[in-house]
Amino acid sequence: MFKYKPELEPGSDFFLKYSMYVIIMIILVVFYVWQNVEVLKMKIALSDSIDHQKQIIISNDFLINEIEKLKRIDLIEVIAAENNLKEVQYEDVVVIRKDSVK
Repeated sequence: MFKYKPELEPGSDFFLKYSMYVIIMIILVVFYVWQNVEVLKMKIALSDSIDHQKQIIISNDFLINEIEKLKRIDLIEVIAAENNLKEVQYEDVVVIRKDSVK
């Protein structure tokens, strides 16, 4: 039935030829898998960056709200009263005259 029986000895051409095929296939599979792993790492990094950006936007909105709140004069007076601050009077201002040096 089958007349051709290739020899599988390490010195035969058959062994060398097919072992090279196997090595080439292994290398191609390793490069393909490695490429996909790198793409997945980049996708994960991108997802983390997007989440971080969303958190920064939320904190920025909160800070803008706080700044706008602190611009109201009635709130400034309440905070000043809590911290034992007083209004600036005329006698509190010190004027320093600087003579121009030539």
